Amino acid sequence: MIEVIGIHYSTFARTVVSSLRELNIEYNQLGHLANSPKVLEYNPFGFIPVFVRKEDGKDIVLYETSAIARYIDSEFSRKFRGSDLRLEVEIEKWISMSSSQVFNAITWGIVKARIAAEKANKPEEQIKQDLATPNEKANKYILILEGLFKGPYVTGEELTWADLFLYPILADYKSMPEGAIIQRGGQATKIAEWMERMEQRDSFKNTYKGSVADLRNSK
Repeated sequence: MIEVIGIHYSTFARTVVSSLRELNIEYNQLGHLANSPKVLEYNPFGFIPVFVRKEDGKDIVLYETSAIARYIDSEFSRKFRGSDLRLEVEIEKWISMSSSQVFNAITWGIVKARIAAEKANKPEEQIKQDLATPNEKANKYILILEGLFKGPYVTGEELTWADLFLYPILADYKSMPEGAIIQRGGQATKIAEWMERMEQRDSFKNTYKGSVADLRNSK
């Protein structure tokens, strides 16, 4: 049995569980927050997700999403990793960009900042003003990604880890007013079309519940 420990609105937890759904691998998601006692039991840094595979009385415990992805490649399928070295390196580049520059600019710079401001009951106009400069950076990054997109998926014809890492971050961003650039009719047309394509996949339909977009649309 596989357990994925991490709250449903965690972008990286969604990356992991979506990959398992794509591969039809059974799992149980435990919706614990970062730094909760359950997470700290397995990951001393307190980050999510944590991947636990219980087998023959032994627990295989992994954290850091890129390490979990490598394990899934080795134990279940390499279909998300690419068919040759050149594509594999390209996918690895996208994983790195998504996990660092894109995550920092969008998840920290926009999504978490807006959620915190809304919880503090800041006026909408003040929130928009506060996020204007960070969103300029986010939009700049989006247009860079737009130029690198191969299509119909991030690196070409097939779904890879590049898509699985990037989509949950941009799905949260799309649900925000600041994410207009990747909404239908926005400037980043390739990404907007890809977002709609990803939204139609069963793996992402089935991991939508509890996501940031779901929580915002349920208000």
